[in-house]
Amino acid sequence: MSFEQELLKFSQELHQKMQTTEQIVFQNLSTIEQECMNQSRDDVDRFVNCMNQATEKVQNEEKKFEFRMAFLQNETFNCFKNAEQQKQYEPCKENAKQNLDKYLNEFINQIKK
Repeated sequence: MSFEQELLKFSQELHQKMQTTEQIVFQNLSTIEQECMNQSRDDVDRFVNCMNQATEKVQNEEKKFEFRMAFLQNETFNCFKNAEQQKQYEPCKENAKQNLDKYLNEFINQIKK
């Protein structure tokens, strides 16, 4: 199997992990909305301000996550390409999985704050 095929197969595996994490993110966003609702005490402007602040924070963290993912993609591609001759892709996969977990956890933790 070529490194491109191996990389494609691995990226599909990572995509599944990302979908699972999306559910966690949506749950956190729902919690944030509920917290804003509770804090607003029936004051629409308070709710709007709370949601604006929360949305800005989430968007900022999403951008950081996107940049981290672009970096991870490039790093993983280069690793697979360099490992092509020996067909030693496992270290590349493990490194990518560890970094993905780290980036996902950082993202989730930051939007919870």
